[in-house]
Amino acid sequence: MILPEPIIIIMIALFGYFLFYLLHMPTPALLGPFAMIILVSILGTNLDPMSDEIMVLLQILLGINIGCKVSRKIFQQMRELLLPSVLMIVWTLILTFGMGWVLIEVFQIDVATALLSTAPAGIAEMGILAVSLNASVGIVSLFQLSRLMVTLIVFPIIISKLQQNKKEAKETTTALKGFQMRIRGIAAGMNRFAEAKIEPSGILAHLSSFGIGLIGGVAGHISQIPAGPMMGSFFLVAAFSVAGKPLRTPPSFVRTFMMLGIGIMIALNAVQTPVRSIQSILLPMIGFSAIMYLSAYGMYRILRRITSWDMVCCILASAPGGITPMALLADEHSENSTEVVLLHMVRLLTVKVFIIPAIISVLL
Repeated sequence: MILPEPIIIIMIALFGYFLFYLLHMPTPALLGPFAMIILVSILGTNLDPMSDEIMVLLQILLGINIGCKVSRKIFQQMRELLLPSVLMIVWTLILTFGMGWVLIEVFQIDVATALLSTAPAGIAEMGILAVSLNASVGIVSLFQLSRLMVTLIVFPIIISKLQQNKKEAKETTTALKGFQMRIRGIAAGMNRFAEAKIEPSGILAHLSSFGIGLIGGVAGHISQIPAGPMMGSFFLVAAFSVAGKPLRTPPSFVRTFMMLGIGIMIALNAVQTPVRSIQSILLPMIGFSAIMYLSAYGMYRILRRITSWDMVCCILASAPGGITPMALLADEHSENSTEVVLLHMVRLLTVKVFIIPAIISVLL
């Protein structure tokens, strides 16, 4: 019996997720499904994009997840980090609009694709926006993924070199040990899930977050604003948090399924992009990545000069790799992980508050 295509896609995505998880790859729930579906498509399997309803739901979940991270405390801490935050905003705008203008004028790429490709944000956020704004998902994903992979491969090596001189150097973990630890982690997680007690108050809090985000997302979708479901849920949830009524962040398993869905969605849309279109941007992609990393090094030097943060914190705060993977690396390697997350949040908010409205003004 031939399985329905959605079941096949889910099986491929889950295989990619567990493979990347066991191999200790960062953000396995996003990159695993993305890589496996791209590979299956290259091997000749034709897969259709997701339905509009599922894409709207994923946008709403992503908006809720980001909106729940916005709080009064973050704004208070941002005031304490005023100068680094202003520098991060200016850096993000100059990079995005400067390199985006080159893509638009020289390579005749549309506005949405150009700005989403050059924005120093994450592949999940920019990929889902590319789908919503009818941009070329393949081009946007390639730009973002190339920077993410360079960041995830090169930066941990740099960090490990910097930390070699520390007396409390951690014991080296072999690949086999890491694999065994992941297996034990899966078993322990399943046991915790089976033994977990469901509290009605916790369920109500999560349902409240989802309900408010759903209202904002549906309103954004009805308004027909590009990326309306994500923008609507994000702003309504963030408004509640800033108003002093913080909402419960979605549980980890919901975030995992959300990342799985986003990875699937980005991959299914990316494979629809003509190969010729992707080939035409390989040269600017390499050149712009070099410019972005050179400017990130400049930002690192500035942060070292104006703050008292450690070198690892300044490196990760400047890295153009997206908030989720950088938060994971900061939590593992830096004593100032909060500062790293906050500055990446500033960068993401800059994209949402300044860059997305600029794209929308052109599209409407």
